[in-house]
Amino acid sequence: MELKINKDLEKVIAKMFPEQYETLKNSIKEIGLKEPIEAMFDGTIVDGHHRYKACKELGIEPSYNILKDIKTLEQAKEYAVVINIARRHLNSFQKAEMGMALLEVEKELADKRGHGKVPASPNDETPSHGRTATYEVAKKIGLSEKTFERAKTVIEKAPEGIQDLTVNENLEIATAFRLVQHLDSEEHPVPDKKKEAFYEQVIDADEHERNKVLESVCKIVEETNTAKSLLEMTEEEIAKSIKADYKDKFYTEELMSEEIRHAIAVAEGQTPKQKVVYVPWENFENADNPELAAENFFKKYGGGFEEKVTIVMTKGKVDPYKWKKREEEE
Repeated sequence: MELKINKDLEKVIAKMFPEQYETLKNSIKEIGLKEPIEAMFDGTIVDGHHRYKACKELGIEPSYNILKDIKTLEQAKEYAVVINIARRHLNSFQKAEMGMALLEVEKELADKRGHGKVPASPNDETPSHGRTATYEVAKKIGLSEKTFERAKTVIEKAPEGIQDLTVNENLEIATAFRLVQHLDSEEHPVPDKKKEAFYEQVIDADEHERNKVLESVCKIVEETNTAKSLLEMTEEEIAKSIKADYKDKFYTEELMSEEIRHAIAVAEGQTPKQKVVYVPWENFENADNPELAAENFFKKYGGGFEEKVTIVMTKGKVDPYKWKKREEEE
């Protein structure tokens, strides 16, 4: 019987790294095929795609066994995933990639058994209302449901470069998931071009600097989202928020919407040439000489009086949000 490859079934199997494949191929060349290929009754390969390919390249006719109990493609996928995870040394992300193929199978089975749930066995500690398909797959591939969910998000949303870094263990699943959470937020979507640029920064970063670059990207997005959230509030809501969550972030309760727009522009990588910042006169009233205190402040940051409200023109990298801290340090 002639063996054949089903493309959908082949996709289920985690690809070998080039060096792993060469090691397998050399082993078959030197000592032959130790494990026969397993196939369905019609010759469709279930397990042994890499071995089959190596044999073909070496001109060796592979031995095979027929799996009599495997009669459907769904059964073949499940068998292939389980046996490959047991036999091969796969990392968590590789297991998750294989688990994705099982997820659709489990969902179909779960729907047949009742509304997306697979009834739990009597000895299982899972709540009696049933288990999700994600839980079932995670258990079969040897991952926690949380880890599988995170890897699933990365597989579904992250660009190929991020997935490659994760499968090669240059990024942890939790770290890659955090990046995707920030850049693919439904609540505060990042513009497509900017999102692509952010991903590229992480992908292209030096190995030793990659985590630092990733943290920087996440921080920029967080600050942008904070500013956008404030813009959606009324002036009264802004004032209340400043008193609570944003007291340390923004230096005055009289926050102007223009300041928030400026914060968004900076966070999104733009470089505004200047900005007007309104500093209440009350900030200088407790000084021994308020006018002198304000004058000294203007010398550092620019600006002037306007009806006892100071106006500061900031340029370059001057950060008006931090001026109080700088004053204290000096």
